[in-house]
Amino acid sequence: MNPTTTEARPLSHLDLETVLVEAWLFNWQPDGDDYKVLLKSVKLRDYETGRHQLAPTVDHCWLWIAGRYWKQTWQMAVATGEQMTLHDSVWLCCTVGPYRRSDGSSDWGLRPRNQFPVSPAQARKIQKANTDLWRRASTLRGQQLANNFTSQCVYQTELEHKAADWREIGRNYKDACTNIRRNINALSRALVSPDSGVTEAMMERLYMEGSACVQQIQARLKEAEK
Repeated sequence: MNPTTTEARPLSHLDLETVLVEAWLFNWQPDGDDYKVLLKSVKLRDYETGRHQLAPTVDHCWLWIAGRYWKQTWQMAVATGEQMTLHDSVWLCCTVGPYRRSDGSSDWGLRPRNQFPVSPAQARKIQKANTDLWRRASTLRGQQLANNFTSQCVYQTELEHKAADWREIGRNYKDACTNIRRNINALSRALVSPDSGVTEAMMERLYMEGSACVQQIQARLKEAEK
C-alpha cells in the first residue's frame, strides 16, 4: 500500500507520532485494491486530548485506504443513519512518517492507524452507543450480546495500541478507555447469566472473528509504523 502523501510540510518533528486528524473530504477514487482519498485543510492534533494542534494546517494530502476497509464506510452510514459525503468534515487516527516520492525526493506524510475516516456526526452516534452500552448490557441476549462483547474487546485492543479514534468512544483517550472497560465488565456479567442465550458455538465463532480482527490491527499498525 502506498503511504499517504503531502506537499512538503514541517512535520519532521512528529516522526512516528500518533495523531488525531481533522480534515475535509474532497475526493476519493479506486486505486487498484485500495481507495485513494484526498483530504483538504488537514489539522493534526495530539492523540490523548485532541485539544492541541501539533503542526500548521496542511493544505491537502492523499490517504490510501485498503479497499476492504473503505467498503465498510457504507455499513457505517447504514448503522449510524449518517452519510459521509464529499466536502464533509472527517476524523481519523494516523501515524506521521517519512516517504519517498516517485522522483526520489523525500517528504513527510500520514499513514492511517484506524480503518477508515468517519464524519463527526457519525462519531457522535457511535460514541453515544458506546457510552450507553453498559446500561443496556443486561437486556441483551444471544447473538447480539456476543457480538457486542467481541466488538468491545476489539475496541479495547485498538485503544491499547492507539489504533482507534477515541472520539468515537469517549470525551478523551482516558475517558474512552474507561467506557470500554465498563462496557466489557457489564457484558461479561450478562454473558454468565443463565438466560444469556449465548451458546458455546457462538462464542467459539466470535473468538475466531476476534482473533482475525486482532491480526488485522497488527497488520495495519505494521503498515502505519514502518
